[in-house]
Amino acid sequence: MPVPGDVWAALTQPSRLGTWLRRIEGQPSDDGRFVIWHDEQTASRHTVTGWEADRLLLLLTWEFPGEEESHVSFVLRPDDGHTVLAVAHQRLADPISYAAGWHRHLEYLRAHLMGKDKDFADFWTGYYELVEGCRATAH
Repeated sequence: MPVPGDVWAALTQPSRLGTWLRRIEGQPSDDGRFVIWHDEQTASRHTVTGWEADRLLLLLTWEFPGEEESHVSFVLRPDDGHTVLAVAHQRLADPISYAAGWHRHLEYLRAHLMGKDKDFADFWTGYYELVEGCRATAH
């Protein structure tokens, strides 16, 4: 099982972020800015607003084209030999689509942490079914 420090590294090192979030430009760091390329034409911009490596807390702005700025938090904690990662994405116009997207990204993060990186060509496989499942359970 991954230890909190390994998960923290996967959340903050560009070479590791790229294995589960896609291509990264820039360096996430205390007050750092970076870009995530979601495909060849679409990039979101991010500013680190909270970086507490000792508490395993990472806070980001999420500036996706055509959307209002939103905010993401990642909080890690050890729990009985496991690492628990809590992700909260706030101020979203369409939280259900984002929930499905984060579900897929966290599947990729888990695979990376287990040493079995997944191919992004398969990222959208099952995504729309996740969206519909989230919509069905949200009401």
